[in-house]
Amino acid sequence: MLQEFCMDLKKRFLLKALTANLIVSEALFKNLVWSAEFSVEDRTYLYPEDFGAKGNGLIDDSAALADCLRVSILMKKKVRFKESAKYLCKQTISIVGTIKVNATGATIISNGNFLEVIDGAGSEWVGGLLKAASKPYTITYTQDWSIQREGTLGYGRMPFDNESQRINRDFLDQKIGCALVFRSSNGYALDGVIIKNVTTDYGNIIIAGFKNVIIDSCKIKGGAHMGGCAILNGTRDPILWGYKNRINDFEFARGYGHKISNSIFYQCRNNGLFLSGSENVVIDNCKFIDNGESGFKTAQYVKRSWTNTNCCCKNIKISNCYASGQGYDGFDLQNVFGSGEQVHIPSNILISNCISENNRRTGFISQGGGNFFVECISSNNGSHGLVSKFSRNVKMLRCKSTNNLQFFDGIELGLLGPDCIMEECSVVHNKGNGKYFLITHTINDSSINRKAGYSIRNKVQDHNKCDIDPRVIIIN
Repeated sequence: MLQEFCMDLKKRFLLKALTANLIVSEALFKNLVWSAEFSVEDRTYLYPEDFGAKGNGLIDDSAALADCLRVSILMKKKVRFKESAKYLCKQTISIVGTIKVNATGATIISNGNFLEVIDGAGSEWVGGLLKAASKPYTITYTQDWSIQREGTLGYGRMPFDNESQRINRDFLDQKIGCALVFRSSNGYALDGVIIKNVTTDYGNIIIAGFKNVIIDSCKIKGGAHMGGCAILNGTRDPILWGYKNRINDFEFARGYGHKISNSIFYQCRNNGLFLSGSENVVIDNCKFIDNGESGFKTAQYVKRSWTNTNCCCKNIKISNCYASGQGYDGFDLQNVFGSGEQVHIPSNILISNCISENNRRTGFISQGGGNFFVECISSNNGSHGLVSKFSRNVKMLRCKSTNNLQFFDGIELGLLGPDCIMEECSVVHNKGNGKYFLITHTINDSSINRKAGYSIRNKVQDHNKCDIDPRVIIIN
């Protein structure tokens, strides 16, 4: 009964938002269209100032921006924010339809989701700074992960949940994050959103229920949502506030065809880039720096009453990326975790020419069959260097792992599972506080009696510090 009531409220909200699109202030609309001073019909762009926006960062421009965007949808016009303008948004703007916005040089100021675009397939947003209205409580670290500075610094990142013993718990639940949201209103995938040249200062980009998403040349310093950029498909994960919010009423459709390139994701409260329920995705030339959880994280199936394996990703190509300073892992490519770990699903991730260093936990960690690591480098991470947990048909080619396990026990380079190949990889370990294996290559399946893996021309300092299953064929 409660669920039906909640769904009814959602339907009413969507109807209200749609109606608001159609019933814009009639007098205002007519004045704009037939004004003697100018005619919007003859112009390519609409400006928020046409609708009363002040753009001074002091007066709430929410209503003016809402009117501007709604009229742009009705008239199929593009919107341009004025350069150097500062638009304060104290209220969430919710609109239905496709928008095309050029915000280059402008600043949008808000602590939450300042704009929610519903069913806006084909939308485009170029430029602009998304800035939090409040200065969050943040921290910075020394190289050994001691807290260096904390307070309303204006830099650093909001503390993640693993800081509950060192930070006042009130600061673990800061709901600060100027969010630009594009979402579907149902379980069907919408086609296309383009985001380019956006900068954030404790702000986030969230896209839910889409295929063919393009994120390019963005600089994202993220707020307290799931990712500095979060692309949510095949899941009921909450759109806002990461792990701190209720699940969505329905499961967003699986997506495909995304491309994320030439962007930096840094000092995000949770993950730099978060991706769920997607396939045929390209991630190229991105940096992930000093994020609270992981630099790049794919969604993980964990058994819950509302979860399934639709959240898992596959067929991802990751190239020329760099990760450093994460509170957990540089690249977390596990598609299952915890209670879901006995479910073995192919991922077919190709990750090449990527570097992961100085993260508090692992450089690269994956679980998913068919993954292929080529010329990846891990160094000076707190625990493992590069490890594939139990998975079939995983390959590592010309990967290098150097001086990981700085604080915890673990493995420099590890393949766990049958029919995996490690070839021409090299490991060096001459400092670190953790107990370690240089290479671990095990089958982890007692039912397999045949030869079930290859270790080919790998270089290590000390073969006694390797754990290689006798069913693995060693070729020197």
